Amino acid sequence: MGAAAVLMVAGVSLMATSSAGAVGTGTTTVTTSAGPTSPQVVGTSVTISATISNQSLVSTPTGTITFEYSIGAGYNAVTGCTNPATVASNTASCVTTALPAGTVSLESVYSGDGNYAVSTGAAIAYSVTGSTVSTTSLGASPVSAQVYQNNVLFTATVTTSATGSVNFLSATSVGGPYVNIGGCTGIAVTGSYTAPCTTAALPIGANYIEAVYLGNTTYAPSTSSPYPYSITPGAGSVLVALSATPTSPVSAGSTVTMTATVTGTSPVGTPAGGTMTFQYSSGAGYLTVPGCTNPATATNGLATCVTTTLPYGTVSLQAVYSGNATYNTGTSPAIAYFVRTTSVTTLGALPGSPITYGGTVTFTSTVTAGTTGTVNFESSLNDIAFTSITGCGAEVLSVSSVATCVTNALPTGLDYVEAVYSGNTTYAPSTSAALNYTVTAAGQAAITVTPIAGVVGVALTLVANGGSGAGAVTFSAVNGTATGCTVTGTSIKVTTAGTCLVTATKAADANYIAANSAATTVTFVNPIPKAIRVIGAPLVGKTTVIGIAGQYFYGQPSIITNVGGVTAKVSKDTGSLLTVQVTVKSGVRQGIYVFALTFKNGQRTNVKYNLR
Repeated sequence: MGAAAVLMVAGVSLMATSSAGAVGTGTTTVTTSAGPTSPQVVGTSVTISATISNQSLVSTPTGTITFEYSIGAGYNAVTGCTNPATVASNTASCVTTALPAGTVSLESVYSGDGNYAVSTGAAIAYSVTGSTVSTTSLGASPVSAQVYQNNVLFTATVTTSATGSVNFLSATSVGGPYVNIGGCTGIAVTGSYTAPCTTAALPIGANYIEAVYLGNTTYAPSTSSPYPYSITPGAGSVLVALSATPTSPVSAGSTVTMTATVTGTSPVGTPAGGTMTFQYSSGAGYLTVPGCTNPATATNGLATCVTTTLPYGTVSLQAVYSGNATYNTGTSPAIAYFVRTTSVTTLGALPGSPITYGGTVTFTSTVTAGTTGTVNFESSLNDIAFTSITGCGAEVLSVSSVATCVTNALPTGLDYVEAVYSGNTTYAPSTSAALNYTVTAAGQAAITVTPIAGVVGVALTLVANGGSGAGAVTFSAVNGTATGCTVTGTSIKVTTAGTCLVTATKAADANYIAANSAATTVTFVNPIPKAIRVIGAPLVGKTTVIGIAGQYFYGQPSIITNVGGVTAKVSKDTGSLLTVQVTVKSGVRQGIYVFALTFKNGQRTNVKYNLR
């Protein structure tokens, strides 16, 4: 059983109840609330609630809450409910009809428990009025209408002997919602049981005014009947102009900026203040444009509405100026604006991914039924920068709203492919989701090596024919029947005649894998020797040594001549110079004769000599 305690705070006694035993030292915050919103007539059921939060420990608070009230002379326990109330899930409540009339201060006192100390929530004010019925009536001066931004005096009259205060509220329709009129809340009831409200803040058009008496300890609150009041603009004339950007047509959901200007024509000037209402019509009357501040305040004769919610189709746009104390209302000429219907574009491919480079794929795009126009097929290797696929730009939609792209131009790698519908006067552009399509590197065309014949001792330039792509070409060789088959860059040389087996390799590039030619037989033969001139001259009746200069000599050839009595024998061969011993018998006639040289493989060459 809890023990009662009386706490003294700033000279005021507070009732509190704590659990049996010592309380802890943990801290909490107690928050008090009450409903329904005050003021309420005495005897109304009021629910007072307390919530415990911000506890400094992990444990859940237990114990009780004592609900207390004060009307200015200390706090007392609230009656008519279980009080103290047990804390459950950090809350407790008290439902009572026994609150006294007047402005009541309510607070909640937490008892504490073995973990938490006693704590008291901040007090809240709650107004309880008397139950005696009151009446409130309302009048105005001028009686029923006033020019915009000119003062109107509303006077509320309450039941004789009633005191307290009155709030004045306004609405633009009789059913509300009603809002407080600035500067006209909490107006004290005078000795004549009236309360005045002077305002120049009512908007142009129909207004409905209510006076709400807030009651006191004797009288219950009461509200006047709605008082209709008209605010009229001034008599000056205006010219209203309207524009909309961007130029239509636009796609559904696009940002459209409507700009209205108002100019005074009589008197000439720029109207100060007032509002601009932006409206649209699809053929059945004008409605307020949604999605922007509307009406918008006209500043220096200018107002804008930025919206993304204009309906599909052709709409008529206009702007209506509210007027002000000097100028009357005005409406702009209507402008036609077209918002295109949303379209949907899808994309498929046949065959499915992957294909090898150079393979043909057909992309098919289907757009919302009934659309016309074109589809651009685009690809990207990074899903960011898309470019048109070669040969697949601006493909015309068929009557069934289908477009196709047949291509073999996709690069190797993971291609992101999109179909971009151009849109038309009715349907907005749209882009398909990116389709991931893989193109793998292809094999190269066959590679051959030329030429296939060369001469010993002469560098032969090799050429790789065929293949695919831009990969570099290299050559390699192994000995066949020749010796010394050596490749340097694109040239091959041998030491001796015979065959070499040559292979060309073309490296991979972005689109093709590496490829080799078949081993190609390249045959090298010895060069045809050529005697060019004789150095020196044989002498009749003597043995002399001469030289025969030339090219591609090999071995030591045999030599014969076209005159009898002359013999020649090669003693040395450097490849370009033969050393020859020539014996000439006596009696041989001098003259120009020919040496015929025959090499071991049967190759021959001749050279003239002068016999002296």
